[in-house]
Amino acid sequence: MAPLQRLVFLASLLSFVAIGTSSARAQNAPKPRDVWYEYIQGNVRCGNQHVIVVKQADGNYRYAIDTIYLLDMFGAQKQRIQAHAVYVVTPTLQPVSIQIDSSDLTGKSQVSGKMSGDELLLNIHRAGEPREERIPWGKNANLVFSHCLEDRLAGLAPSIKTAKFREISGEGLSAAGATATRQESTGTATAKWRVDTGSELGVRTFQFDAHGVLESVATQFPDLLMRRCSEEQAKKIVYRKMDGRELLTFNLDKPIVAPNRLRKLEVRMTWKDIPLDELRLEDARQRITKSSQKDGTNTVILTIGMPAEAASKRVIPIDDKLLTPYLAATAFVKPKHPKIQAAAIAAIKGEKNAERAVRALSKWVNGYIEGELSARTLTGPEVLACKSGKCTEYSTLFASMARSVGIPTRLALGERMVAGRWMGHMWNEAYVGRWITVDATVNEVDSSFALLKFVHSDTVMGTQTVRWKLTRSLTLSIESFELTPTGLEGKYKTGIADGVYTSIDRACRIKAPDKDWTLVDQSEGAIVTVQFKPKAADGVMIHFVAFPLPVGTPGKLILENRLKMWKGNYNKFETTKNEAWKIWDAAGHATRFGGMTKTERPMKNGHSETVWAHGGHGYLLTMFSREAIHDRHLPDYEKLLASFEFLGQ
Repeated sequence: MAPLQRLVFLASLLSFVAIGTSSARAQNAPKPRDVWYEYIQGNVRCGNQHVIVVKQADGNYRYAIDTIYLLDMFGAQKQRIQAHAVYVVTPTLQPVSIQIDSSDLTGKSQVSGKMSGDELLLNIHRAGEPREERIPWGKNANLVFSHCLEDRLAGLAPSIKTAKFREISGEGLSAAGATATRQESTGTATAKWRVDTGSELGVRTFQFDAHGVLESVATQFPDLLMRRCSEEQAKKIVYRKMDGRELLTFNLDKPIVAPNRLRKLEVRMTWKDIPLDELRLEDARQRITKSSQKDGTNTVILTIGMPAEAASKRVIPIDDKLLTPYLAATAFVKPKHPKIQAAAIAAIKGEKNAERAVRALSKWVNGYIEGELSARTLTGPEVLACKSGKCTEYSTLFASMARSVGIPTRLALGERMVAGRWMGHMWNEAYVGRWITVDATVNEVDSSFALLKFVHSDTVMGTQTVRWKLTRSLTLSIESFELTPTGLEGKYKTGIADGVYTSIDRACRIKAPDKDWTLVDQSEGAIVTVQFKPKAADGVMIHFVAFPLPVGTPGKLILENRLKMWKGNYNKFETTKNEAWKIWDAAGHATRFGGMTKTERPMKNGHSETVWAHGGHGYLLTMFSREAIHDRHLPDYEKLLASFEFLGQ
């Protein structure tokens, strides 16, 4: 999936801003106030912010900001992102101290700091990884905390039309240039500023009321509005579901049942209002075969194939001045961190051939991280510390480790074909004498038809402008494709016969426990779904599901995400089994869990789920019912598992 770093940053507003021109200095001290704001995204009130500014007895000003943002990823993983920040500044907005405490799925984070001479000394502890930062902050540095930015803008004289900024994100503490431009006032606003920070944070519009107090902040990419409101209104927030286009997720318009068997693929890509040269659509795997542009709409046909180059003999470290940006430390990629360097050296085990070292690093990262759909983006060292993350974290850790041993590496963003859908995704490209793809999330190196690239960059944030712009207009369709035959076509037939379900595409069959059971094929597209009904249909639901799955995806990851989804539906949720499982040579994972339903008449339900993977296929057997019925059918569930066969072996 693509990173949501910008969205989380804009919601929590944990940043620092450096104003780079003396004309931008505030004319007035901060305004004491106690105001509430609501976050609106997609017409959903999904967060709030409470800002209290008071003047202290010593003449300094204390800002206390509490932020909450509620997010539901794919309707399966609810996340509460919250932060409490306290800034103490002088009347001219020079820092005295800072304290930020925040939490999300990655755990609790803390930033504390104070001035020492002309430097702001920061202690940061996030995702189990502590670090220190120093920000030069002399009297003439003209820097300002982000939450003081509204006071600085509101205090600018009417004659000032523009101001130059250097903005530093609180997540990665990386500087980004910005320009603030005064806009024409509308409605009750007495001032309106457009702040452009380019690819880092995009465009924000600040609007003030007649008293110089912030009325609203609107961002362009993504569409997010922070608007002043009453306390009562601010507290009426709900989880906002993110899915579909917003996460660059699309259903395949043609049933490619087995991406691992693709030998030819042509994709039509259409979008608006982004120049073609902002994208990076061509590489060794992917080329444009047709292109057109009309009335602001671009259309290209992309042909994806396998690289023809032979394996490279380049050795590491690779020293090339043209590749310097792809070896550097950035906000999230940290090749110089001692723990990153130690982990990379241990992973490659003395290997000097660049391509073989890349494969060793991909395998190591894939086995090290446990998948987690957190909205926050972590640095490489933070991923190393917490062993958790989504595709972005696999990419930041791999890039950090690869660069640390001298392998130029970039971040690529686009789509991955998974289970009948295009899914927004991030992976890497490594230079080993030629650029090769590296998807450590599934340990796939230089061998994928399933990846469709939109853009690459030396930084994570360098991919984000394209990512958010595409959410507004992108459409994808399959022009043509060819699959390599399975070799099973003449031996088996897909379907149900004599209590047995057979699938050629999924190379498997599974048999009902007894002859009096009923099988119902509910398959759709690339996803096989078969319901097994016992003769006494007493409320038990048993389904076998088979689906395309990238080679290397652990079954445990799938079940853990399903457990998180189910947990939200129950009170007194309890897991009684969670262990590795194996059938033939296929690794899998099994769980058993249950809880009290959240209904007017609560009842205790039981679940059993087992997932396993083999040769680009994933398999799931799930049983659900009231607890007593569930336990009665456990022997049938075990018989179904025992009856499963891989075809062609």
